[in-house]
Amino acid sequence: GPLVGGWMARGGNYTLLWAATVGVCLLWLVAAFFVDRWDRRILAYEA
Repeated sequence: GPLVGGWMARGGNYTLLWAATVGVCLLWLVAAFFVDRWDRRILAYEA
């Protein structure tokens, strides 16, 4: 959250904060990719 981000920035750990942000973004991309494939599989079975 914002509190943790502000605490990290105050500590000067911009690299760690950036890495965590990139990691979360990648995690969301992978999750969206798998959900999309799973959803299409369900639709294919229904058709």
